[in-house]
Amino acid sequence: MDVSRQRARIETELAAFPGGTDRLGSSLILISPHSHSSNSLTSKAASTSCLQSGGGLYDDLVSLLGYFSLIPSLEIFSSKGGLCVVIDGRKAAARSVRTVLRACQQALYRKVRLAIIVQPERFLDQQKIHFDLLVETHQFKTILTSVHKLSRWVDVSQLPPSFGGAFPYEPTRWCDTRERFEFAEATLRARLAEMEAGGNPLGDDEPTLRRADAFLSEIRVSSNPLEKQYANTIKELLEKLRIVSRQPELDAEKKKKDEEESEKKRLLDEHANGVNSLLDWLEGSGEKWLQSLHEIGESRDEARQLVREHEQLTTKSQEVSQQAEELAELAQRLTATAPEHAITLQKIRDILLSTSTIFMSRVKRQAEMVNRSEKFHEQMSEFSRKTDNLLESLCTDLHCSDLAGAEIERKQLEEKVEQMESIYEEVMDIGAVFAEDLATPEKGPIKGSRNYVAGVAHIRENMAAAKHRRKRCLDLVDVRRLKLEQIIRLSTCERDANQAISWIEELQETLRRDYNQVGCDETELRVLKKDREQLEDTARSTYHYGKELCQVALVLRRSLRMDSSPQKQLADKLEHIWGRLTRALTEHDARTHVCAAFNSACVQILKRIDELDRQAKEYLLTKGRRQGPPTLLFSVERRKLGSDVAELRHIGEMLVAQTNANHV
Repeated sequence: MDVSRQRARIETELAAFPGGTDRLGSSLILISPHSHSSNSLTSKAASTSCLQSGGGLYDDLVSLLGYFSLIPSLEIFSSKGGLCVVIDGRKAAARSVRTVLRACQQALYRKVRLAIIVQPERFLDQQKIHFDLLVETHQFKTILTSVHKLSRWVDVSQLPPSFGGAFPYEPTRWCDTRERFEFAEATLRARLAEMEAGGNPLGDDEPTLRRADAFLSEIRVSSNPLEKQYANTIKELLEKLRIVSRQPELDAEKKKKDEEESEKKRLLDEHANGVNSLLDWLEGSGEKWLQSLHEIGESRDEARQLVREHEQLTTKSQEVSQQAEELAELAQRLTATAPEHAITLQKIRDILLSTSTIFMSRVKRQAEMVNRSEKFHEQMSEFSRKTDNLLESLCTDLHCSDLAGAEIERKQLEEKVEQMESIYEEVMDIGAVFAEDLATPEKGPIKGSRNYVAGVAHIRENMAAAKHRRKRCLDLVDVRRLKLEQIIRLSTCERDANQAISWIEELQETLRRDYNQVGCDETELRVLKKDREQLEDTARSTYHYGKELCQVALVLRRSLRMDSSPQKQLADKLEHIWGRLTRALTEHDARTHVCAAFNSACVQILKRIDELDRQAKEYLLTKGRRQGPPTLLFSVERRKLGSDVAELRHIGEMLVAQTNANHV
């Protein structure tokens, strides 16, 4: 590209590429064919020679448009895909317009989207052009319009003054700017090629750089899109020169960066391999190992074996969890050094930690279940041992026959029952909570996870068996309690019966010792009789109480299938003591009646003596002095009194002898 070869054509304004665009964004090329014909008639030799060297309008246009088509610009092709050509036909002949259209089709092959022809002023020329457009076929759309309607397709601000617009365009300045750009571009590219071939390094004060920077500073502030494109091109070339000048540093940086990338890739591969290996173990071997231990055991020994195996699994799981934390820490470092992989690393880190945490929690939960299973089975074994001891003692015959032995046996029985109840409550509490926890499903979407249905059924079966065993023990305990109660009641009854016999003996002794006195008068006899009746009532109630106790003891001995002869002996003893007391009471009653009769006779005799004494005194006072002593008169009465007194003395001697005999 060399603008100097096209300067004459551009300065004559035959065609212009000012940098404006139509309303659709397509770059504008402005063509004025009348400029070629008018300038061909001038007297300037240089211009005329340049314009006529190509063989006329067509050759000049093809050459100039071909040059324009090689100018790089971001606005050449729009979204519609082509250029917009504006042809000034106001002063041009129809033949010139046809020539321009053919030149556009030739030089701008498939690059023109729209050709706008500003129609000539004469009506005949307008009709010719319109007819030519109808006859000839072009590869682009053509529109014939007036200069006033041109703004329909192109904004006035994008048209130069020659078309009635306000877009700044001056051909000479455009050529100068283009020439400086081509020179700067050529020198920069040559310097770039030299440096790429190993030439002299770039200096800070080279003329090439100074000129390029001066040109760039001039056009950088321009609003012309084409000059902006020049500025961008120069800027890119300068940047490339600086990059090439810094190539050794860039190579060193690139090498360092490559090493960092290699190390980063190694760490990423190491992290990926570690994550894959860890996830493969967690979802493969570890999961199978965990699933193989997913049970609680049916006995204490099986539970203990599972506990030991879970300890090994827990140790391995802790190692895996530590590896997961190390890989997570490595992912955190890689996130800082490789931000482009931050999202992927974060997702992998979250998945790894989540999977490791869920697996570790499942291991802990399963180990906890096994430990609780061991404790439950230990409690069940302890309960079985306690119940076995209790059943053994309950199924053994009682060897105690006295109250002390029965109390000791009952105390031992209650202690065993209390121990059994305590361990039973622990078994039921532990089993209920354990079964409920076993029925709770595992957390986390674990593929192929299992539940503890069989374990829950086993726990509930053991709890039901423990409940049945406890009921059986309690039934036998009730029987043993009843038997012990009967033995205690038997001992109590026999003890109380002996006590009743002792009481009766004491009453008999009291009767013999304290009730052997003879009343001197009627009052004393009445008091003695009342006391004797009270003693008799007490003795009788004691006898009946002892008799009832003997009967109850006899029934209890028969119920306990014990020998009843001791009870019969006790009853016979009670009857014998009671018989002696009865006889003593009878004798005491008879003696009391004799005493009462003796006292009554004494009273009567004393009254008769007093009466006889009174009669004798009266007789002596009235008749005795005349008739003498009344011996014959009172002899009969005296004999009767003497007989009664002799009998009374005999009774008194008998009472004294009996009283003395009782005191001995």
